[in-house]
Amino acid sequence: REMAAHPAEVDERLSFFAWVQWLCFRQWRAVRAHADRRGVKLMGDIPIGVSWYSADVFFCQEDFDLGWCGGAPPELMFKYDPFIRKWGQNWGIPLYRWDKMEAEGFPWWRQRISKLTEIFHIFRIDHILGFYRIYAFPWRPQRNAEFLDLTPEEAAEKTGGLLPGWAWRPDDTPENMAANCAEGDRRLKMVIEAAGGAEVVGEDLGCLPEYVRPHLESLGIAGFRIPHWDFDDEGHVVPPAELPECSFATYATHDHDTIAGLWNSYRADISNPESDSEEVRKGEFNLKLLAEFAGIPATAGNWPIFSDVHQWRLIKSLLSSQSRYAALLITDLTGMTDRFNLPGTVGGENWRLRLPWAPSGPLANREFDAASDKLAMLISLTKRS
Repeated sequence: REMAAHPAEVDERLSFFAWVQWLCFRQWRAVRAHADRRGVKLMGDIPIGVSWYSADVFFCQEDFDLGWCGGAPPELMFKYDPFIRKWGQNWGIPLYRWDKMEAEGFPWWRQRISKLTEIFHIFRIDHILGFYRIYAFPWRPQRNAEFLDLTPEEAAEKTGGLLPGWAWRPDDTPENMAANCAEGDRRLKMVIEAAGGAEVVGEDLGCLPEYVRPHLESLGIAGFRIPHWDFDDEGHVVPPAELPECSFATYATHDHDTIAGLWNSYRADISNPESDSEEVRKGEFNLKLLAEFAGIPATAGNWPIFSDVHQWRLIKSLLSSQSRYAALLITDLTGMTDRFNLPGTVGGENWRLRLPWAPSGPLANREFDAASDKLAMLISLTKRS
């Protein structure tokens, strides 16, 4: 209706955004050409879902189920957000009509990946678990507050009996697990085929079914390994030399604390007189894992204050791992504690973080220059160049 009522205005805005996209792609192609000349690989990102308000949904509505929104199940670690602790993360992304897409040969997905790989040599699929199954909400995020204090029974009364759960089936039986696994594998094989020679990385964090990591590895897709989340039955960290080759090692994503932030937050949980016994136990356990991974001397009751020494031992250990890829947040190079994003929140400081200095030129920071030189030396030493 809006387009019909104001055709000239709509045409003008369409032309403007077409020009912006043309300009953006021209600049990105110049960056790609420069990277190719320098022997540098660019890594991009492709989220599992797209915005409700995207051009994709507007022009291809039949490919999306607009009655459900993808997200993630409840997580108690998100102390700051009672909705996530109770209901989970509601990302507001419409679900895919996978059956229709597959019957047609996945044209939308193939085009999406084809455009991405015009620029990037490597790309990460954010929430790759969504290719197998995804946690879904029968209401949009704008209504989250309405459901926060409701019981499941009260929530169901508002949604016609529908409640958040796994789409399109949970992994609650061997048969369902086998079906989810087979469907996810088929979809990811299509992604690999569409990617051509581009390398695929899968962000596989969260509630992880037992079949996902072996199958990603069999497909050659490197899954994430966060050292202090990987430990054996005796509570010891998986050493750098034992991380699988087909993996992407990192201490954090944009949704997590930096190295310094992690260390400081765990120490704070341990020393805070208001922390309960479980918070203290988790803080000590996580600090122990970080210290073990980097060979940092630390014992219960004697957790060292984070310093440059610890920072660089952790960085070196990550780069020394057997993982195919090792990645750091730029904020880790100078021990910053600023976060890029708080999951489940919108606006505020999310995605607004800027370095307090320029990475090069007359406004460059000497500390960052020194850290960059040290990182370059470690990259060469660990043969990651």
